[in-house]
Amino acid sequence: MSSPLVSIIIPAYKAEHFITRCLNSCIEQSYPHIEVIVINDCSPDSTGFICDQFALINTNIRVIHNLKNEGPQLARPKGVSLARGELITFLDSDDSLASNAVELLVNEAIKTNADIVIGGYEIVSNRGSQYRTPPKTYSTTRTIGLNFSLNSHSDINGQNYIKKNTFRTSLFLKISSTGKTLYSIYSY
Repeated sequence: MSSPLVSIIIPAYKAEHFITRCLNSCIEQSYPHIEVIVINDCSPDSTGFICDQFALINTNIRVIHNLKNEGPQLARPKGVSLARGELITFLDSDDSLASNAVELLVNEAIKTNADIVIGGYEIVSNRGSQYRTPPKTYSTTRTIGLNFSLNSHSDINGQNYIKKNTFRTSLFLKISSTGKTLYSIYSY
């Protein structure tokens, strides 16, 4: 795994006001080996159109248009099933990535041979206050299995790792081949 392809999966619904910033943060990554999969979850606004415009000029962006709204708990597994990357990461349509985020996550995954790399993140409020978390890595399926079975929330050390983190695709598929497990955990 020297320069693995990373699939960035973005569920999008009523995201017309922030999807441009989100997609720009993906295509401006310092790490060149990425694909972006946007699941337009039957959004009634111009989200789908905006995403289609990005896909027209960026060959590494694919847009899937759901015929009915299914929610992010089904959009994420759908994105995983379409992913070609050895690594996957999830991004909400109202979030953005630092320009070197994917590069840092990939480097950490390679360096530590981790199955999951939990990237630090920053929350900035409308008033400008900030909250930051440090990055973490997890190298075993056992750690994930214990957290899935012992905790009704999808947390490792208090972090919802489905939304914010980078997984080895094979591990994600092994944990939930149908999406049912992820649905039941994510929807609490």
